[in-house]
Amino acid sequence: MQSTTQTVASESFSGPSSQPTALWRIHQVCQRTGLSRSSVYAQMARGDFPRSVPLLGKSVAWDAREVNAWIEARLAMGRGLL
Repeated sequence: MQSTTQTVASESFSGPSSQPTALWRIHQVCQRTGLSRSSVYAQMARGDFPRSVPLLGKSVAWDAREVNAWIEARLAMGRGLL
């Protein structure tokens, strides 16, 4: 069984890169963003946070690149750069 603190890897089908895409589960997303689980889902429902991707059954994960881009955009907004 995989620990929730490990990064799940999958092949990237979104571009020509052969690098694997890191997929983060909700625990990792909350750790890295500082948001609560309910805040992640609420912001996602409003379209203010990257959408999750289905894995198997009811399991979902987030593309680490999209979450990191969201973090960078928030930092830029906080610094008055956007």
